[in-house]
Amino acid sequence: GQSAWRTRFLSAGARYFAPYDIELIGQFMIGTTESALGQKDIWHDRVRFESGFIMASKAWPTSWGAHRLAFRHDIYATEDISPVPRAPRSLGEHGHGLTAAYTLTSADHHRLVAEVNTQRSTRAHRIQFGGEREERETIFQLGYRFMF
Repeated sequence: GQSAWRTRFLSAGARYFAPYDIELIGQFMIGTTESALGQKDIWHDRVRFESGFIMASKAWPTSWGAHRLAFRHDIYATEDISPVPRAPRSLGEHGHGLTAAYTLTSADHHRLVAEVNTQRSTRAHRIQFGGEREERETIFQLGYRFMF
């Protein structure tokens, strides 16, 4: 059958232009999401979540394009609050991430982005599948975009 999702959340964010042309952006979100498997108003899975981030960035122009350097810190957590009993009730997760990115946009519609991101999260449920309770991952990305 079909499954349905119902998500409710509260979100707040702010943006501030600091001295030296530094832009600060932050957001926090908290809520719940539920899924139903084919039966109206019978919600089987329920998860409480929260997440937030703060980002600082600085842009500056040069004769060969616009540059931007950004740093971001994310936090997140989920908790299984399903009404259906489970064994174990350890499906929640919490963690944080750090990102640093550099962007160059040239006057003739080319954009180059280099980004490094590291995440660390804890989830007890991973142990049942042969994983570690805590995991860390670092990713480097390089992207190119032509805009017309």
